[in-house]
Amino acid sequence: MPMLILAVVPEPGTARACLEHAALAQTAVEDACLVVLHPDVDPEQLVATPEEIAIQQLREAREGSAVSRAAAVRAVFDKWAAASPRGREAEWRERPGAVAEAVNSAAAEAGLIVLARPHNLDGQDALHEAIFHADRLLLLVPNAPSPAALAHFALAWEPEDAARRALAAALPWLRQDARVTVLVAGGKGNRPDGSEAMERLHEAGIRAEVLPLEEGKPVGAALLGACGRISADALLMGSYDRPVVLEWLFGGVTRDVLRDAALPVLMHR
Repeated sequence: MPMLILAVVPEPGTARACLEHAALAQTAVEDACLVVLHPDVDPEQLVATPEEIAIQQLREAREGSAVSRAAAVRAVFDKWAAASPRGREAEWRERPGAVAEAVNSAAAEAGLIVLARPHNLDGQDALHEAIFHADRLLLLVPNAPSPAALAHFALAWEPEDAARRALAAALPWLRQDARVTVLVAGGKGNRPDGSEAMERLHEAGIRAEVLPLEEGKPVGAALLGACGRISADALLMGSYDRPVVLEWLFGGVTRDVLRDAALPVLMHR
């Protein structure tokens, strides 16, 4: 059965970047198909609290109606599809109602969710659903052109379940003659040696090397700095391996990467 790649495009300003990266991910996997989903948040069709509906109604004054937002996203899709071979094969879907329900329902079929860094409320809701509830590999991309290829992956490794799930879910892309650099953090006495990751990659026939992260920096900043130095095309990592509230209160790797990454990030919780 072909892998389904789900590109979620809640807002017009980031739709092009999402579509380009989704097409790149599709190219790397044989027989993958691309579905483009626009969650159509119409206050009149929401089953929600009065407060939530009021927030959506207030948005219309600043961002336009749900109909006009959907039309703007569809215009971006149509322009991209007309110029892209992958676009001509992509399936467009619109689903009215709450963003979370739309994303979660469509994600049940998907092997990968692609989202651009959000700018509006719908994008933030879609990202939250993709990270915390969809249980799928997520490709979060910057609002910038995609790289020429996904050929060099930086793997942020820690021997935790989230990192193992991320690595397993990303194997279809890593197997496409990709190069992997395994990044490990910590001081010399307590640094994971990366041997488990190297063993898993070797069993899958993937070439890899281990690179210790620079000491003396927050791990998130060290990861992104290493990605820049080795010219990685994407960062692969497990996300939120401790309670989210603690990350937001005291800082954490996932929060820092989500905030600062300028390259595509593949993540799985």
